[in-house]
Amino acid sequence: MKQNIKVWFNIMKTAVSLNGYRQYIFYISNLDIYRFIEYSNTLRILDNIKSRKKILDLGTGYSISPQLYSKYSNVKALDINKKACIWQKKNGNESLIADLCNMPIISNSIDVIIAISSIEHVPDDRKVYSEINRILKKGGVLIISVPYSSNESYVVKGLRKGFAVKLLNSKYLQNFWKILLSGDNFFYFKEQTQTDFLEKRYSKNELLSIIKDENWKIEEEIIFGRMPFRYFFKIFPPGWFILKDLIFGYIFHMTESIFESNDGNTIFFKLTKSEERD
Repeated sequence: MKQNIKVWFNIMKTAVSLNGYRQYIFYISNLDIYRFIEYSNTLRILDNIKSRKKILDLGTGYSISPQLYSKYSNVKALDINKKACIWQKKNGNESLIADLCNMPIISNSIDVIIAISSIEHVPDDRKVYSEINRILKKGGVLIISVPYSSNESYVVKGLRKGFAVKLLNSKYLQNFWKILLSGDNFFYFKEQTQTDFLEKRYSKNELLSIIKDENWKIEEEIIFGRMPFRYFFKIFPPGWFILKDLIFGYIFHMTESIFESNDGNTIFFKLTKSEERD
């Protein structure tokens, strides 16, 4: 799917307006190459949805997504993290502290639900999908992305992220990190690094089974994170020095479709809820 580089720069501009110039260096507001791809596709889809009066963003955390989507509707951010919801409110966004497995929302009441790289962090993920189906209107749209596959060794990943967690929790470096990242960004950065340990990866068959069980229709499917994209961001971690993600990520994402492999590491769907269940 062709991407508009202007949209990517606008996403970057929004992030910097919230987090300042630290955003260019540190992994803040969950912004990295994956979010550029996911957010830009989400914005493109929202442009073409007629009924978008109520938009619910799931697992928002400290992300900039409510600011990006606010031009379409009154967006509500939902997260179980109280600090993240307070941060969103402080930045002018409506937020709701709730568990994705038990959302205090009326059935068949939401026009568009967006879940960008969030459900994979919930242990009982099938319950989340059932809850989404419950609150989504008939004919409503679900925009979702989840980890699809990865060639990265779990041992290597564990060592890399485990090392990062130790650095963030070091009592000798706490003040250093807080000065560099500022209070809210430091807590987000710390929480995000630690919650990344809890991450489910889906097979295609498992995703198709979920979609069938919930009686959703696939309107669009995008797989990304192929080579050389995948290898570049193994060497240079996503999110750090974000201009790298913006420039090289755009180039690699535009060229990854040249390669025949479908083994990306992220899958993105636009799904619609059927008017009638089978």
